[in-house]
Amino acid sequence: MSIYDKASLVLIPSGTKTSKVYSQKPVNGDGDFTFSRSTAATRVNADGNIEKETQNLLTYSNAFSSWGLNTGVSETSGQSGYDGSSDAWQISLTAAAGRLQESNTESGVQTFSAYAKAGSLNWFRLFISAGSNVSAFFNLSSGVVGTTSNVIDTTIEAVSGATGWYKCSVTYNQTNASVRIYPATADNDLTATSGNIYIQDAQLEQGLVARDYIETTTAAVEGGITDNVPRLDYTDSSCPALLLEPQRTNLASQSEAFTDTSYWSTTALDVIANDATSPEGVSNASFIRPTTANSGHQIYKTFSISAGTNTLSLFLKAGNYSKFRLYFYDGSTAHQVYGDCSDGSIHSTNATDNVEDYGNGWYRYSVSSTNVSFVNGNFTLRVVNDSYQDTWVPNGTDGLYIYGWQFEAGNYATSYIPTYGTSVTRNGDLSTQVENFTDLPTSYPFAIYSEPYLTNAIGNGAWAFYENSHQYSYYSLRITSQGKFNMLSRPQGVTQNEVNSTSTYSEGFHKVLCVYENETTIKIYVNGALEGTNSNCTNNSFKSDANDFLLGMFRGIDTSPCSIKQFMVFNNSLTDQEAIDLTTI
Repeated sequence: MSIYDKASLVLIPSGTKTSKVYSQKPVNGDGDFTFSRSTAATRVNADGNIEKETQNLLTYSNAFSSWGLNTGVSETSGQSGYDGSSDAWQISLTAAAGRLQESNTESGVQTFSAYAKAGSLNWFRLFISAGSNVSAFFNLSSGVVGTTSNVIDTTIEAVSGATGWYKCSVTYNQTNASVRIYPATADNDLTATSGNIYIQDAQLEQGLVARDYIETTTAAVEGGITDNVPRLDYTDSSCPALLLEPQRTNLASQSEAFTDTSYWSTTALDVIANDATSPEGVSNASFIRPTTANSGHQIYKTFSISAGTNTLSLFLKAGNYSKFRLYFYDGSTAHQVYGDCSDGSIHSTNATDNVEDYGNGWYRYSVSSTNVSFVNGNFTLRVVNDSYQDTWVPNGTDGLYIYGWQFEAGNYATSYIPTYGTSVTRNGDLSTQVENFTDLPTSYPFAIYSEPYLTNAIGNGAWAFYENSHQYSYYSLRITSQGKFNMLSRPQGVTQNEVNSTSTYSEGFHKVLCVYENETTIKIYVNGALEGTNSNCTNNSFKSDANDFLLGMFRGIDTSPCSIKQFMVFNNSLTDQEAIDLTTI
């Protein structure tokens, strides 16, 4: 009999749906894990890119005759579209400044896009009615952008295989009253009273770029990693792991729009938005270019926060410059790391630091410090010279790339939380198996196997086996702050019987097996070796009403970061050789 055949529950994260993670055994679904997280989140997908929630915040995205206020135009559906369908619309002018208009009250950094093709008119305009009106004219004959106002960025891209069709977008940072589409006579010219263009598939979304189109009718639609969608994360691996994290808030309210001067301040440094492909795989990374001033060259945000442990993180990619200083200042001390983002190295630091390689030249640097209180402090990135000096004279041309600024309470950086004008909270991931599954251990011996990811700053549970709905009787596996695995047996809710791994482990995935042999003996195996035995357990009588498995939580609280590649339960013991074979990397 294989080790797999001995298991009563097997979870190898591969199949999910909203609120569900499927187990591979049993096959009837009784062992499937329920899942909840009442917010959107991000993950690293199978292509190695950060994947966000996507959305179309417009209603009637391709039903333009249903827009709220259409004046001076007529709409004819059933036209040949950019995608080979008959879903495009002919928009014909009947009066000067004729337009399609749909009310919308979104705020922050947004991108409004539509597909368009010239008819008897060669121009059209995307317009957002806001506190400062946003406008961009597009030439549908030559494929160039005309006059713009109050924009962060504009794009016009020819659609491959669809002659004459362009995808046009405008990115801005405003609070909307409405979005509008105007057929136009020429650049900045709305005087025509007749003529037509073709349009299809309008979209409004948060962020700096236009993404794949999502159809809407009477309500906005979200896609991707939305509420209650489990995250199969491919960080550092071709095989996914179930990513479970505690609640965190990105206190940096503009995590990508570094040209927003109402939020970000700069000294002797220019910022160019949407200048390179980010770790998302889209062109929403910013280029920061020091000026020729003999000065410190920085982008920063003045900030205040109450005392606690905090972590600052940022994605960086080398241009012709690569040396930097990343820090947060609390009024007396700069908690900082100096590094070189050409190779992900760290030159020096006075705090806890970490570097993650995101591929394509991108590194995520983080710096953490305890008992930090901000009173008009700041978090800052400086471009420094090759000798790591802050004050110097650059050439005014070269720079480096940045993306995804995050500042959060806690002693490590969690997965990226995008923000577009306000701070954003990602709620904790909760994974629980409780319903219908009757083949849980009911007596000794039994064993529990997991392949969790150990980070460099953990001291909480990676998984826990509970009795009685999250009460104080339980079996659990935790990772200590010293980088050791801790196995705890507390079936009676009073006496704790535990064993720690002898070795200290580095960051990464590890294979761990906990064997509960009888009332007196428990063992822990890690990466192919017996790492600890406790043969003197007391008050360790099994309680038969055990009914809950929880992943990523300890006593029902989402305090622990956890990625799990595999999880198995055995209603029997395993031999020493089987335990070694199962946990060998």
